[in-house]
Amino acid sequence: MMSQRVVSYSYMDRELVIELTSVDSLRPHEMIIEELGRRITQSIKEDGILMDPIIADTKLGLIIDGTHRWSALRNLGIDYIPVIPLDYLSEGVKLYRWIRVYEGVGEKEFLNVGNELRREYGDRIEVDKIEEMDLKHETPIELMYNDGEEWLVYRYNKQLDIISLLDLLKGFEEKVSTILNRQPSYIDEKNIGKMFKEGLKGVLVLSYRVICKREIIDIFKKNLYLPPKTTRHVIPYRLIGINMPVDYLINTNLDKALKFLSGLKIEYLGNNIFVGERFYEEDVYKAIHSGQG
Repeated sequence: MMSQRVVSYSYMDRELVIELTSVDSLRPHEMIIEELGRRITQSIKEDGILMDPIIADTKLGLIIDGTHRWSALRNLGIDYIPVIPLDYLSEGVKLYRWIRVYEGVGEKEFLNVGNELRREYGDRIEVDKIEEMDLKHETPIELMYNDGEEWLVYRYNKQLDIISLLDLLKGFEEKVSTILNRQPSYIDEKNIGKMFKEGLKGVLVLSYRVICKREIIDIFKKNLYLPPKTTRHVIPYRLIGINMPVDYLINTNLDKALKFLSGLKIEYLGNNIFVGERFYEEDVYKAIHSGQG
């Protein structure tokens, strides 16, 4: 099945494109969060609507954003999915990390975590103190704790390939969460400083070295998957609210899907804005359906 392209709108020399792409021609680069996948599948099944297209490099077959929407359509036996196609290696697609943050951690809890890590990993764990949090570290994984005066750091110092690194990150997160008896918040590295303007004491930060898009593609081509909440992508633009009937996304109804998309009008909402509870850095466009304004 071939991708079919629909040009929906042009804004200030930007061409916004939606492709109807075979579901089976795409794959995620991160693992599915099973509970989230079940919720989204059930929601789409009940509503019969796909609200937003996903983002993917259709030449590579790599899903950049929208893994669980893709998984839901696949689970429902749908043939096609609306995609905003982007070149993953282009400068317009930015790759960032999700940093694990535990708040309200007591010093005794932190020392329990550190002691457990040193028991398990021995001399691969280095202990240090720094004045400011450092997210640009070259060591694979760092656990940083603010005691109100400085940052205490446990560093895993053995260099690792990307797969081993992310497997270890998953192990660290599970171990820390078990000892602290709570799950972390996932804060993107670009905005993590905003949460630290006040009240740093008792903050525990689990960070991993910077990763690059070439590493992601290498993993993808080997049919391997990253842990959930590893990559965060900022893209040039996003189109929301297409509200595509999923019945149109099967082989026999593809003409209906093309006609539906061709009838959309587009409204520019802006960038660095909230839409509902979600914050978007990229340019956001909203689909306006016939009879709406």
